[in-house]
Amino acid sequence: MEVKIQALTEQEVREIVRDETKKLMNLEFQPKQKDPVQPFMTKKELAVFARMSPGLVNRLANEGKFIRHRIGGRVLFDRSQVLEAIRSGSSVKYSRK
Repeated sequence: MEVKIQALTEQEVREIVRDETKKLMNLEFQPKQKDPVQPFMTKKELAVFARMSPGLVNRLANEGKFIRHRIGGRVLFDRSQVLEAIRSGSSVKYSRK
């Protein structure tokens, strides 16, 4: 392996340090990206998201208002389908039996 030593002027060293510092500052202060929204959520996540009890989530799923998906041995709910059901309003109205 060959090592080359090069003489640098004070101005060249300052420019190199300034450029490298700018690169580090840009990396450090860039906003962190949020986690991408997952397309599916668990019953517990759905209950927290929709501000309802897990029991109500089960009841609405049993009534067919929320569709369950079995993925990898887990029961998950499609986020877009849940949002559509909540927006329509009729699927999540509470009625005492």
